[in-house]
Amino acid sequence: MKRILAAAVLAGLAVAQGVTSASADALAEVREKGVLRVAVYKDFPPYSYTDAQGRMTGLDVEIGKALAGKMGVAMALVPIPASDESMEDDLRNAVWKGHYMGWGKADVMLHVPVNADFQKRVDKVALFAPYYRELVAVAYDKTKIPDLNSLDVFRTEKVGVEMRTVADQYLITTSNHAYINNVRHFRTVDAACEAFKAGEVPAFAAQRGQLEHCLGPDRSRFVIGTVPAPDVRVFEWNVGMAVKADETGLRDALGEAMEALRKDGSLQKIFDRQAMSLNTPAN
Repeated sequence: MKRILAAAVLAGLAVAQGVTSASADALAEVREKGVLRVAVYKDFPPYSYTDAQGRMTGLDVEIGKALAGKMGVAMALVPIPASDESMEDDLRNAVWKGHYMGWGKADVMLHVPVNADFQKRVDKVALFAPYYRELVAVAYDKTKIPDLNSLDVFRTEKVGVEMRTVADQYLITTSNHAYINNVRHFRTVDAACEAFKAGEVPAFAAQRGQLEHCLGPDRSRFVIGTVPAPDVRVFEWNVGMAVKADETGLRDALGEAMEALRKDGSLQKIFDRQAMSLNTPAN
């Protein structure tokens, strides 16, 4: 997932577009069966992952359950592994075709970049209803880095990143690779976070939701700020849903359910339980 998201975001993702006419069939089937099949990524904490008790949990799992509740049906999770190739493959496997190994498609996929440019590349699905805006951020120890108003601090100080993420790819390539020797790579975001909390690196860059969740009660010890690169728009993107392009009835019902969750405060409560900020999606 991390490599696919990095590739998608760095290609320039951002706003939902309309879809073709047609099918109330998917919505009718959801209502008839009383089940909404929700695709989420496997092993993508804190958004969707397996906890110590073996249960799928996380932000997107909670949102999927809340959406199904608003529609008056139960949720059935469809956890999907991230493709090794592209997010287009994930949308094909999860939404409009199904995987060749046999697991069927879901009714809706969560945690999809909602963006006009990306929509043009994936015309078999509709991207819609962004529920928050993700951004790349940096957590740092103020006792070691008093101010982070320029990336040049990483000419001398180390910064931890998960391999093959947006933060990683940017920091090792920007300014003619000026910071590459001080970018310390970790296999997972949790490993990077633990090293940061233990003082092994004075800074840690990742998606803001990941930073907030993994720091947990230790968050007050550190500063979380934006990456000091104001001209780089790929550090922010809308996150929403995807359905098959002609399933307009289902799309509209899910969009209404998401708006209801936002208006009644349920969405904010989900983010609060996950210790994450609910950043308003951009228009």
